[in-house]
Amino acid sequence: MKLKIAIFFFLLICSLSVKSDNSTSLPVNYYCTWYCQNIKSEGLKDSTVRDVLNHHSLFGTDGWAVTYYPEVRSQLLFMLDDGWDLPFDGRKKQPEPYFGCQEISESKFPDYGNTPEKRLCTMVANVKAAGWKGAGIWICAQEDDANYKKDKWNEDFWRERLKWSKKAGISYWKVDWGRYCGDVKWRRFLSLLAKKVYPQLIIEHAIPCGPLNDFENGQEGTDSYYDNAAPLLEFSDVYRTYDCTWQLSIPTTLSRIGSLLTRAANSPVILNGEDELYICSALGLSMGIMRFPFVMQDYAPGILTSRPINRMIDEVTRAVRWQQLSPPYRSDENVTKVSGLLLSDDYTYRKGDTWFTKAVGKHVSQSAPASVSRGMDLPVVETSEGSLPYVVASRHPNGNVSVATLGRVSDKLGGFRNVEANVSIKTGPSDAKQRIGVFGYYKTLTLMTGKDMTGTRVMAHDLLLEAPVDITSYVTIEKERIVIPGNVLRTIGLAGRTANDCSEPGLVMWFE
Repeated sequence: MKLKIAIFFFLLICSLSVKSDNSTSLPVNYYCTWYCQNIKSEGLKDSTVRDVLNHHSLFGTDGWAVTYYPEVRSQLLFMLDDGWDLPFDGRKKQPEPYFGCQEISESKFPDYGNTPEKRLCTMVANVKAAGWKGAGIWICAQEDDANYKKDKWNEDFWRERLKWSKKAGISYWKVDWGRYCGDVKWRRFLSLLAKKVYPQLIIEHAIPCGPLNDFENGQEGTDSYYDNAAPLLEFSDVYRTYDCTWQLSIPTTLSRIGSLLTRAANSPVILNGEDELYICSALGLSMGIMRFPFVMQDYAPGILTSRPINRMIDEVTRAVRWQQLSPPYRSDENVTKVSGLLLSDDYTYRKGDTWFTKAVGKHVSQSAPASVSRGMDLPVVETSEGSLPYVVASRHPNGNVSVATLGRVSDKLGGFRNVEANVSIKTGPSDAKQRIGVFGYYKTLTLMTGKDMTGTRVMAHDLLLEAPVDITSYVTIEKERIVIPGNVLRTIGLAGRTANDCSEPGLVMWFE
């Protein structure tokens, strides 16, 4: 009954004009249904990854929208990925003529209304009634065949679809693949048109590409991905690093982020690092969350590795809560520094490990900078044994500081392994308002404050919790240096751990 009442009032609001607002005030973090669609479709006969996206799977008793992330969903958009509209049927050689029409499927979402606008309004109402900040939709980079004009995109089509989203209150367009996906001029046209028709809408762009850097030609260090992306950084509200394989996601994503941030030094774009949540948190990037609290081995027994993302759900809450303190920020708001030292991870893909079947049976290597920072010096990382972790850090525009260590992947290591090292960062001038976010595992973490901290109390708590803990007696304060043992960070950063969750530590610290 409450859901029906909420939908009724939201539909009433949909009939009114949307008030103008600054687009930067809109949320840019979202939960995306795509990965869940993939896993839920495994083993189902006569169903594709797009078929499983329907009203029951989203809003039924155990629906994704009504059960996932209750603690933080009010801070996230719910992103409906490929399949929310009249879908492409992957079982056929050619797409249906209606693919790309942006009209909700009446068979998958019955009783949503008798016009495209009303059906979108109902969808947004359902999403908001479930407690989410708002709704976003996956956009095919093309018109359907009925509206396609050969060799020329249809401005009337896109203007009409933008008006539909404006009336429904859709907050975000995730523009992906289609016949125009590699056309920079079309993407620029879409962004400029959106600013005229629906300026509050956030437009996310990306260049669809393979999930492994330089996989096809086997050459490391080529710039094709970054050269293709560079023009889009100038006008995108958000630019997404694009899909990666789960096993080598850290080096693949970090390599893309380091180069994109460097190229976007003068561009007012926010980068989206997808599901690498601690990279996003520590570097001030937006998140495209795809992991979900579901036991996947029942559907894809070969996909689980030594980094079980589906059981690392606490990281979502920690990342979202940190970004409430330190929101994602634009690439032109801070100087990026990238280490010249490259670290390399490797993995041999087995059947069932990945949807990217071209990699199955192959030993693949991916390299990334050892460290990346924004608005501060690169972290200093030292270890007397074993491998170095990847380390990323940022001084956010509001003065907060964050740092994250990231594990390594290798066949020799038996898969994914966390690496503990001595990490030092320069936090810069600090006051009682400054917050320091710390993610991952450390042997020690040294904070170089730039001023005498003698007599200061050091407070901290797991980002899952709220009650502060005085850890002063467990740290070493040497004037401008505060050294925190890794076991203290681990204990505090996992203090609120959910049973059976495998997330890495995440905490917030401050000085009093």
